Amino acid sequence: MLGNSEDATIRALYEWMKSQLAEHKMPVRWWVIDEIPRTSRGKINRDAVKAFCVTRDALDLARILDGESRDER
Repeated sequence: MLGNSEDATIRALYEWMKSQLAEHKMPVRWWVIDEIPRTSRGKINRDAVKAFCVTRDALDLARILDGESRDER
């Protein structure tokens, strides 16, 4: 979980993941959620995560990585 969803934090996370994961394993779409939904047994509730992502737009990762601020769009 991220402490904040500022562009600089997203860029830093992307760079860290890029250094740790093979290129084909890097996520293509990213969403920021307040809390990861869990089942009653404490496992990630994948259906709830999917439902959340379907109803919202993914982050504009290309813009964030290019360093454009939200106001420049």
